[in-house]
Order: sequence, then structure tokens, then C-alpha cells
Amino acid sequence: MKLETPRKERHMGILDSIRTLTELNKELASIEAKRALAEVIDDLISAQTRIAELECEVRQLRTQIQFTAEVVHKDNAVWTKSGEGPFCSRCVTVTGKPVRLIIRNDGYRRCPECKDEPQTEEWERRADAAARTRQERVRRELE
Repeated sequence: MKLETPRKERHMGILDSIRTLTELNKELASIEAKRALAEVIDDLISAQTRIAELECEVRQLRTQIQFTAEVVHKDNAVWTKSGEGPFCSRCVTVTGKPVRLIIRNDGYRRCPECKDEPQTEEWERRADAAARTRQERVRRELE
């Protein structure tokens, strides 16, 4: 009987080891499950952020489309059908953004965004008149 006791103890030790390994396995499975859950949550947050960005972009595009549908091109500028403007035709065409032209002190228009200076019929009349005035001044000085 003395021989059976160590064997029994050995079996008990092996059973305890198996229980310990089983518990460790459960804990590892739990850690892996938590890690996988954390990854899923991260992916979900990333997806929600991307959705918000896309929704914002859709709103901007809808606004641009609506604006573009309501404009008239006149005098190398863009005007709304209700008469708002002038907006830079280059910026409206290229970027879709309505950038209002600034009228400088000399009466010329300038886009603050792309620095374009669209020429209007009025601008051309003023430029022609200024050129004639200079020519007349030079002619008088030469006489």
C-alpha cells in the first residue's frame, strides 16, 4: 500500500496541474477575447469617424452643386440668379467654392483666393480710356 500512495499523490499532482492549465487556458482565452473586442471597437470608432467625414463631404458637395445650379456667368464673373456676386469664375469652376471678388479702389476686381483679376467690359473701357488719355498727354508733351 505504500506504493499506491505516491502514485495517488502523483495523480493528484497531475490533476492539479491539469486544473491549473485549464484555468490558465480560460484566462488566456478571455485575454484574447478582450484583445479581439478592443480591436473591433477601434475599427468601429475608425469607421464612425470616416462616416462623419464622408457625411460632411457630401453636405459640402450638395451645397456646391446647388450653388452651381443657381449661377449665371456674366462679365467674366459668376453671379447668382438672385443677383449676388460677383464671385470668381475660376474658383467656382475649379474648386466649386464661391469666392466673392473684391472690388479694389481703382475699380478693378480681384479674387482674394486665386489672385485672378477678371476683366469686364467696364474694365476694358476704363483701360482703353486710360490708354487714350496717356497717348493724348504724350502727344501734347511732344508738340
